[in-house]
Amino acid sequence: LRKLLGSATIETRPPGYALRIAPHQLDLGRFEALLAEARAESEPARRSDLLLAALNLFRGDPLAEFRYEGFARDEAARIEELH
Repeated sequence: LRKLLGSATIETRPPGYALRIAPHQLDLGRFEALLAEARAESEPARRSDLLLAALNLFRGDPLAEFRYEGFARDEAARIEELH
């Protein structure tokens, strides 16, 4: 993974690893940016295009593998509400 992403992207810390990436590097970050842009857009056709682009990034249930874990429950609900 370090070879693929670069050593500056992966931070080693207890109890494992963390990725240091910008929000736009995640589908969720792009989804939220497109949603915000659509909300600010006054042109209906452009708003529709932005919302469609956002929805196309959405695949499956958010945080599905952690759905019943306390740390993920609220975030999964927040993402579903945005969707």
